[in-house]
Amino acid sequence: SNMPDHQSVDSRIRSLHKRLSGMSTAAGLAEIDCELAATACDDFTAELMLMKAHYLIASNRKAEAIRLLTDWSERCPHCTGLHYALGEYLVEDRAYVKAVAPLSTAIALISKTGCAWYQDAAYLLRAYCHAKLGDPHKARSDLSHVEDKEGLTWIRADPVISPRSVIQLLTNLKEDN
Repeated sequence: SNMPDHQSVDSRIRSLHKRLSGMSTAAGLAEIDCELAATACDDFTAELMLMKAHYLIASNRKAEAIRLLTDWSERCPHCTGLHYALGEYLVEDRAYVKAVAPLSTAIALISKTGCAWYQDAAYLLRAYCHAKLGDPHKARSDLSHVEDKEGLTWIRADPVISPRSVIQLLTNLKEDN
């Protein structure tokens, strides 16, 4: 079969991470682009795209990262990580309406594949979007799937995205109405 086995993808990603450590962001991007030119394998490509997006964000090139992930999430519709990362970057960009679709795709893929890696964060981010967009029912429904009470401290957002901050947003909504 020409399906890549995850072992080889993982070891290739690990060796790339080793090569990237200590490189400047620009050199890292160049290295990732070299890998991309040499690869035909979808799983590996998706992982490379996530790394590249991360490097673009680190270089203050968020719009480019969002374009990259938008493009690749269409090319690799089954890559949960691409959809999740796109949703996360859009939330950081305060593009809550746009963020809901990739987060919903990630959640659907998670329930189909049983791979729960992004599950809590995806539901929590979507709950936050619904709260910001003034939809308390959807926000509460998503929150009911979140087991981890910790916040997503690595995402630049004010307030920090956590179950508590979502509930606070919903409380503020009630008071405004």
